[in-house]
Amino acid sequence: SVSPSVSLLSPSSLLISGDSSALLCLLSSYSPQGATVSWTLDGSEVTEGVQTSAESERDGLYSRSSVLSLSKARWEDTERFVCRGTHAGAAHEASFLKSSESGPSVSPSVSLLSPSSLLISGDSSALLCLLSSYSPQGATVSWTLDGSEVTEGVQTSAESERDGLYSRSSVLSLSKARWEDTKRFVCRGTHAGAAHEASFLKSSECGCFSSEDQCI
Repeated sequence: SVSPSVSLLSPSSLLISGDSSALLCLLSSYSPQGATVSWTLDGSEVTEGVQTSAESERDGLYSRSSVLSLSKARWEDTERFVCRGTHAGAAHEASFLKSSESGPSVSPSVSLLSPSSLLISGDSSALLCLLSSYSPQGATVSWTLDGSEVTEGVQTSAESERDGLYSRSSVLSLSKARWEDTKRFVCRGTHAGAAHEASFLKSSECGCFSSEDQCI
C-alpha cells in the first residue's frame, strides 16, 4: 500500500475570474486504487461545486484531481481551505490559511522514495525525502528509524523557491547493517508548527503493518 501525495495549488495559482474562483487538489502516486477526496472550508465539509476526476493509472500507481469552485463571496469569507484524500483508511491533507499579516500558508507535500528506488551500493544505502510546494519558507526535515530520531548521515538541502512556493530535499545515508536492522523509516517535514510525514515499513511478508506506510 502506497500512500498518496496530496497537493493543493497555492493561492497565487488560483483561477479567479470575475465573481468566481477555483481551487485544484491533486492526489498522486498511490496504490491500490480507491482514494476519495473531500473538502472543508473553515472546518465545515462542502460538497457543492466539487468536481472530482476518475482515477488514472500509470506504472501501477494511481492519481486523481478535484476542483472546488467558489463564489467570490465564499472565497473572501473563508480563512482555511483543506483538501483531504482518504486512502486505505488513512487521511492525508493539504491545506492553506489566508492571513492578512503573513500571507497564505501552504502545507508541504512530503514524499519518500519507494524501496525500489533506493540507492543501494555495496555496504551502504541512501533514502531520499522530498518536501515540495509549500509556503512560506522555513520547513525543517527530520528522520526516525524504528521510532528513534537520527542525525548522523543526514544531508538536507537549502530551500529553493519557484513561483512563490518552496522545496527542499534530504538524503539519509545508511550502512548496510543499519539498513538491514531497521524496519520502519520515517521522514518528517515540519512547517508552520505542523508535522507532515512520509514513511515505509520493511516486512518479510507481503502486506503492510500500517496503511500509512509504503512496504517492501
